[in-house]
Amino acid sequence: MHAVVLNRNGRLLHTSMDDNNGNGHARQVSRDVTKEAHSYLFEPVVLGPGVRLMDLFFVLSVCEPLRDIYRRQWAHELLQEVCQSSPMPYTGQHDAQGIEYLELSQVWEFNTKTAQYQPMRRMSFKGVGYALQAVDCDSGKLSGYKPGDRLCHSVTTLSPLDIIEVPILLNPAVKVCEGDLTAKNFGKVVAVVQNPAVTWGQVLDAVLCELSFFGGPEQRQKEKEASTTMISRWRRSRESGLEIATES
Repeated sequence: MHAVVLNRNGRLLHTSMDDNNGNGHARQVSRDVTKEAHSYLFEPVVLGPGVRLMDLFFVLSVCEPLRDIYRRQWAHELLQEVCQSSPMPYTGQHDAQGIEYLELSQVWEFNTKTAQYQPMRRMSFKGVGYALQAVDCDSGKLSGYKPGDRLCHSVTTLSPLDIIEVPILLNPAVKVCEGDLTAKNFGKVVAVVQNPAVTWGQVLDAVLCELSFFGGPEQRQKEKEASTTMISRWRRSRESGLEIATES
């Protein structure tokens, strides 16, 4: 099987079977294709043990054509942001509100009435929290959760530097949801299948699109500040018993 492997050292390796000796005994051969990463976008990818967001950005840093391909996802600006500041360290220690790992996952829509899959959308990219402990669930903020539950975190308002040392995992389990708009269980999970064979391009697209959801670094910061302001107003409103006045 031909595939590319992203390693923890930020190297992209292309793995294939080679029988140059002509003796009928093929052997697995790996070649460093980091500088040619744009040529392998449609190859299945394997994320090596301990791969972090940092490793993906290292590939972007040494492959300019790859940055050009993902120009619409602000690849140049995101890389510049990563290179100009210090990353937030990742300890891996339990934090009820923190992110333990970044997850790539998939959701497919299937219309059970027409037996058709809906057009595929990009993969989901989000932060997954640590498994909650009993003491976490006893606190006011997490009282609705059970021990073992994990919080999901959006990364759309985070700088890549906030999570660049966090491990990335690929979830091979795909939720298949009802895609018939007229069905009573529209949007609900009707099956779970396994699909570990995603491509290098799918991974890049999911990560960069989520990190650039609001645009480049400046637009993201403005959105983050606006969200923080709105949340603060909402909290003050709850405390005072007043309604939030919606700005026109």
